[in-house]
Amino acid sequence: MIAGFYSRYSKIILLAVALAIPVMLVGSIRAVRSNNNQVEDWLPASFHETRQLAWFRLHFAADQFVIISWPGCRLGDPNATGEEALDDPRIEQLAKALVPDSIDEDIFLGSSKTTSTSKYFKSVTTGRRVLDAILKPPASVEYKEAIGRLQGALIGPDGRQTCVVVTLTREATKSLRDAIGHGHPGGPIRIARPPGELFNILKKCNIDAETVRLGGPPIDNVSIDEEGEKTLVRLAGLSMLFGICLAWFSLRSVRLTAVVFANGVLSSMFAMALVWYSGNKMDAVLMSMPLLVYVLAVSGAVHFVNYYREAILNGDPSTATDRGVRHAWKPALLCMVTTSVGLGSLCTSELEPVRKFGLFSALGVVALCVTTFVYLPAALQLFDKRVENAQAGKAKSRRRSKRESKALAGGAAIALPALAIADDAWTKRHAKTRLQRIWSWCAIFLIRRHWQVSVLSAVVIIGLSLGLSRVETSIDLLKLFEPKARIIQDYTWFEKNIGPLVPLEIVVRFPTEVQAEINAANDRYKIDDVVLASPDQLAAENEIEKTRSVSMLNFLERCELIALCQKMIEQKHGAGGKDIVGKSMSPVTFASELPPLKNDIATVGVRSATNDLLWKNRQGFVSSGFLRVNADDDSELWRISMRVRAFAGVDFGTFLHETQATVQPVLLAHECRVNVLQQVRNRPTADASGSIASAMIWYSSPDGKPDTLPEKQFFFLGALRELLKRNGLSVEYADLATKLDTAAKPQGYEVQIVLNTPTAAQRAKIAERSSIVLEVPLESQIGPAIALDSDDAKAPDPLVQDDIRAIYTGVVPIVYKSQRKLLQGLISSTVGSFLTITPIMMFVCRSIFAGLVVMIPNALPVLIVFGGMGWLGAKVDIGSMMAASIALGVAVDDTIHFLTWFRQSLNVTRGRRKAIVMAYRHCASPTLQSALISGLGLSVFTLSSFTPTQRLGYLMLTILFAGVIAELFMLPAILAGPLGRVFRTTKPRAVDPPIKIASTPESESGAPRPKMLSRRKRSVAS
Repeated sequence: MIAGFYSRYSKIILLAVALAIPVMLVGSIRAVRSNNNQVEDWLPASFHETRQLAWFRLHFAADQFVIISWPGCRLGDPNATGEEALDDPRIEQLAKALVPDSIDEDIFLGSSKTTSTSKYFKSVTTGRRVLDAILKPPASVEYKEAIGRLQGALIGPDGRQTCVVVTLTREATKSLRDAIGHGHPGGPIRIARPPGELFNILKKCNIDAETVRLGGPPIDNVSIDEEGEKTLVRLAGLSMLFGICLAWFSLRSVRLTAVVFANGVLSSMFAMALVWYSGNKMDAVLMSMPLLVYVLAVSGAVHFVNYYREAILNGDPSTATDRGVRHAWKPALLCMVTTSVGLGSLCTSELEPVRKFGLFSALGVVALCVTTFVYLPAALQLFDKRVENAQAGKAKSRRRSKRESKALAGGAAIALPALAIADDAWTKRHAKTRLQRIWSWCAIFLIRRHWQVSVLSAVVIIGLSLGLSRVETSIDLLKLFEPKARIIQDYTWFEKNIGPLVPLEIVVRFPTEVQAEINAANDRYKIDDVVLASPDQLAAENEIEKTRSVSMLNFLERCELIALCQKMIEQKHGAGGKDIVGKSMSPVTFASELPPLKNDIATVGVRSATNDLLWKNRQGFVSSGFLRVNADDDSELWRISMRVRAFAGVDFGTFLHETQATVQPVLLAHECRVNVLQQVRNRPTADASGSIASAMIWYSSPDGKPDTLPEKQFFFLGALRELLKRNGLSVEYADLATKLDTAAKPQGYEVQIVLNTPTAAQRAKIAERSSIVLEVPLESQIGPAIALDSDDAKAPDPLVQDDIRAIYTGVVPIVYKSQRKLLQGLISSTVGSFLTITPIMMFVCRSIFAGLVVMIPNALPVLIVFGGMGWLGAKVDIGSMMAASIALGVAVDDTIHFLTWFRQSLNVTRGRRKAIVMAYRHCASPTLQSALISGLGLSVFTLSSFTPTQRLGYLMLTILFAGVIAELFMLPAILAGPLGRVFRTTKPRAVDPPIKIASTPESESGAPRPKMLSRRKRSVAS
C-alpha cells in the first residue's frame, strides 16, 4: 500500500462513494420492489416435479386459482321460503365483476367459451353454477347427490356455505401483488402499495375486505411476498438500532459510531443493489440478507476501528489509517473468506431460495469488505482524526503504550512466572486492568483443568453427534407464517366451513391405443363395408383387432376406472379413512350416475346407452377443466383434483407415497384384467354362446382375512374384483394357505389369479384346478408412476408411455421434493463448509494437524443446535438449514483472531501455556464483543412474522454464543493438552537460555524482583 494513501485521497474516495450512493439506492429500491415468491420455483426447472407442474398448467389452467368466500356466502335452502331460499346475491355479482363477459352457461373452471376481458382474471365459477350443471341434463343428478359430490370442494359440510373460484391470467401470476395483494399505506422505509384489483372489486360488491376469506396457491405466494417485505421493514429499524447501540457501547464515540453505522448501511445497499443489477429478484428468504450483511459490517467495522485506535496510540496519528489497514487486512481477509465460504456453501442446495440466499450473502460479505477497506478508512481519516488525537494526547496512555511496545519488541514483557505458582500477586503485576486480571484467572483455571474440560467437551460432542441421525426436515407452507397471520386465519376458516385447500393433482393418461371410440372410428373393417383385403389378411388383422379390443376402454369404462381411483382414495384418505382430504373432483363429478353392475341383458343395454350419452357430451367434460385431449397424440388426460388439510400434521412425503400406493394398484388391476380377458377369450372351452367365465383370486394374509393384507395388495384385490365384475366375470377370492384344499371343485373356476409367488406345492394344486393361472408379483410390479425417491435423470417419464399412467403434480409433490432436498442441502452445505474452511485453518496454522485440531471447537456450535434438535424432535426448516453454514463461517473468525495472538505469543514465550494466557487476555473481550454485536444484532430476526427468518434468529443467537463457549473454554483446554503440541514456534530457540524476567513497573520503581526459577519449575512453565 502507498504510504499516506488515505491521508491523500480520502476526500476523493468519499466523493466517489457519494456519487455511487444514488446508483446503489435505486438498485436497492428496485430489488425490494421485485420481491416475488413462487413455490413452484423452489426447485430447478430440470426436476421432474417442476417440469410436470409446468406441463400440467399447460393443459389445466385452473391450477392457478383463488378461492373466495365470506361468512354470508351461502346457497339458498330449497326447503325454505323467502330470503332463506335465495342465494347471497353478492356471489353472482362478484363473479360477473371479476370476469365481466362470463355467461351463466360457462359454469366450469377453465371454460373454453369464456374469453375474459379482465387483465388479471381468466375465468370464474361458483358453487351454484357447478351445482346447477350437475342438476341439469345431461347429468340430471338428484339434489342431495349433487350436494354430496361438491361437499368439501365447493360447498361446505352444512350443504349451504359456498365460494367463488377465479383462475388467474399469466400476467396476474407475474404480478400477484397488483392482482390480489392486500396493499399497505407505506412508511419512511416501506414503499406504499395500493390494494390489488381483487380488493377493489370486492369493495364494489359490498364485501368487507376484513371478513372475506382467500385461499389457493397464488394466495400462498403473495402472502409470502408480503410477510417477507414486512419482515425487512419491521426488522430494519430494530437491527439498525441494535447496531448503533452496540457500536457506541464498544467505541464510546458518537463520531465513530456514526461512521460505523454508515458503513453497515452502505454494505447493505451494496448487497441489495447486486441482486437487482445481476438480473435477479428478491424473495422472502433473501429479504433477510441485507440485515445479515448490515450486522456483519458493523461487527467488522468495530474490529477495524480497534486496529485504528491501536495505530493512533503507537505512532503518528496522521498515518494511523494506513497503518491500521496494513495491520488489519490479513485477518480481515481471512475472516471474509471463511464467512463467505460458509455462506457460499448454501449454493450447493437445490432449493432456489436457499441457493440465492447463500450466493448473495457471500457476495454481500465481499461487498462489506470493500466498503470496510475503502469507505471506512477514508471516513476515519477525514472525520475522526481530532477525536483520536485528543485521546492519544493523554500522557499516561502514551507512556504506557510506548513501554508495552518496547517490551513486546524486546521479548521481555510477555515472560511470565510458572503457572504452577501463579497467584494473585502475579495477576496484579502482569495484568494492567481488572478485566485483564479476570481473563488471566479464567485462562489459568482452564489450563489447570484442561483434562476435565476436554473430556466433558468430548462427551458432549459425541452425545450430540448421535442426535444428528434423528434430524428430520419439514417444509410446511402454512408454518412459514406466525399463528396470527391473516393467511392462517383464512385457511382455518376454510377447513372448518368449506374444506381443505392444499392441492394435489393426479392426471391419468389414456393413450389412443386404449380408447375404444377412437380405434372404432379408424377401423376399416365394418359390417356394411366391402372387404378390400384377402381372407387371410382379414383373418390376421381380425386376430390383432381381437387382442386390441380386450385392452380398449370405452368412455364409460374410463369413467369407471377414474371413479374407482377416487373410491380408493376416499377409502384411504377421506372421511372413511384418515380424513385428511376433502371430496376429490374429476370428470365423473359432472357425469350422470353410472349404471350398476349386473350380468343381464337390460344392464348391458343401459350401459351402452350411458356410454353413448357420455361420449356425446365429451366436449362438456373438456369444458369442465377436468378433461383434456392432447393435441399432439390425441391421448386423453383425466384430472383428479384433491385438496389436503393444512392443519392435520400431514407428512407430504408419506401422504404422496400412500396416494401412489392407492392409485397404482387400480391401474395394475386394469392391466391384469386385460390379461385375464385375453386368456378367457382364447380359452379352449370357449363356445359361441360366450358363457360367463368364473375367476378365483388367491391371496396370502396373516390371519386369512383380506382386511389384514398389505395395503397395496388390499387395494389391488378390491380393484381387480370390481373391474372383472364389470366385464361379466363371476369373481371370488380366498386365502391361499387356508382355503386352497377346501375351496370349490377343480372344475369350479376357469381363471385363477395368485397374488405374489406361491410355493411349488401350491402352484401344482392351483394348476390342477384350471388351465388359466396368472401369477401377479405385486411387490415388483406396483412401482411408483413417478420415481419420487430416485435420481431425476433416471426417473421414467410417464408422459411418453404407451399404457395408462398416472402423473402426480401440484403443490404437494413440489413441497415433498423440496423437503428431501432440504435435508440433502443441509448435509452437503455443512460438510462443504467444513471441507472448505478446514484447509483455510490449516493454512492459518501452517500445519495440517493443527488446522484439524482447531476445527474441533468450531464443530461444537453446529452440533449443539442440530444434534439438540434431533434429540428434541424439532424439525429443520429453511431457516434452520441456513443457520449452520452462516454460524460456522462467522464462528471461525474468532478462532482466527485467537490463533493470531496465540502464535505471536508462542514465538516470544516459547511456552504454550504462557501463550494461551496472553492470547486469552487479548481475545476474550473482542470475542464477547463480536458475539454481542452479531448475536444480538441477528436476534431481531426472532421478532419476524416470517417463521424461517424467526427460526434463523433463534438459532443464530444460540450458535454464536455456543461458539463463544467453544472458543473461550474448549479451545484453550485443547491447546493446553496433548493435542496442543502440534503447534510449534516458528523462530529457532537458543539452547537452554536463562529465563529473563520482565522489567515490570514495580521493578523499575525499586520493588523486589522475582527469584530465578529452577530448571524443573521452568519445565512446568513451558
